Amino acid sequence: MSGWYWLIDRLPFEWAHFPFMQNALLAILLVSPLFALIGTLVISNQMAFFSEAIGHATLTGIAVGALMGLSDPTWAMMGFCVLLALAVTVMRRYSKVSPDTLIGLVMAFAVALGVVLLSRGGGFAKYSGFLIGDLLTISPEEIGRLAFSFLLRR
Repeated sequence: MSGWYWLIDRLPFEWAHFPFMQNALLAILLVSPLFALIGTLVISNQMAFFSEAIGHATLTGIAVGALMGLSDPTWAMMGFCVLLALAVTVMRRYSKVSPDTLIGLVMAFAVALGVVLLSRGGGFAKYSGFLIGDLLTISPEEIGRLAFSFLLRR
């Protein structure tokens, strides 16, 4: 990664000399092709509402991780989203209800459960970094995970 810092430090922009900005730029360059690929798959499979439900379910995953006492609830968040995706897939297969209706019900349940669980601990402010994100605080370890994800798509 030192080569990346050396290269970006040569740019003629004042912002390019700060390590947190260099990390943010690298993260954007790694995640953009991933979002393009995922967005194409979501639209071509007509699953836009499903991706919305998974995005909203992260709230409950964060709540579960917080209740488990994890300092970084990312893995709990991802695990809950995978469980939710599997539940929707199974329910879609064995139900005669419209997929949009089913996804809407599951999303409402997941968001309500997340609000209830996070309300027990008091305040959502300490979880806003996970819910909304903060690109300028991305660490080299997180960039490594992004790079790994980027290489997996190949």
